[in-house]
Amino acid sequence: FRGFRFTVAWWAYTFPMTAAAIAAIHYSHELEHPTTQGMAAFLSFISASTVFALFVSTILHGFIWRTLFPNDVAIAITYKRRKGQRKGKKGSGKTLHVTSADSLSNGIDKEHGDNSSASPIAS
Repeated sequence: FRGFRFTVAWWAYTFPMTAAAIAAIHYSHELEHPTTQGMAAFLSFISASTVFALFVSTILHGFIWRTLFPNDVAIAITYKRRKGQRKGKKGSGKTLHVTSADSLSNGIDKEHGDNSSASPIAS
């Protein structure tokens, strides 16, 4: 997966994969044969491995690298300046940009410095 960017949408693959594994388990209980039992074990292993890998990726991207929602404007909270944006006032420290869906429709951006007593979520 080195060439693919991780997104939360990857979790959508786990539902049909797990459903197929559960169906194979039920099928192997009805038709007890080594082939059906092997198929159930294989699909269960693939499903559990996929869920575990996505869980680890989600934890890494969400809490370690903080890149879980890089392009989601509705919940974008960042300490980085956007392209073409001026630096904040001198002495204000970092600038926290909070962009919400409401502010996008109005064309308004709210900015709060680190020393500000205002809540970054307040409207």
